Amino acid sequence: MIVDLSQLPEKVRHTLDEMYKLDWEIKRAKAIQEEKCLAKFWHANRPRSSDGIGEQTMCVHPFVDAAWRRARGPDVWADKDFREWFLRNSPESRVRATGTKTMVGYQRPRTLVKKY
Repeated sequence: MIVDLSQLPEKVRHTLDEMYKLDWEIKRAKAIQEEKCLAKFWHANRPRSSDGIGEQTMCVHPFVDAAWRRARGPDVWADKDFREWFLRNSPESRVRATGTKTMVGYQRPRTLVKKY
């Protein structure tokens, strides 16, 4: 939806602009705080890899996702270099997944050591 603000007085347009910027900054700060909470959750509860899908490598807040899609295009997460850069600069988004199955009773094979 496109709204024509040119008919409004300049003071009203300026006030609306400031309100929009303040609202965006509040949402951004809230998203950063929620990402830190998500990082704590994923650190305590490691997800398992899914057969056929693979491991989960990152968890991105929807606000951050929308901002990057708006800035870089809809297929921003398909770029491997961008994902590596994002994880390097935003380590709280990294998720370390565990294997698909829990192995019970596994023992390392013993290696024979001969002493002469």
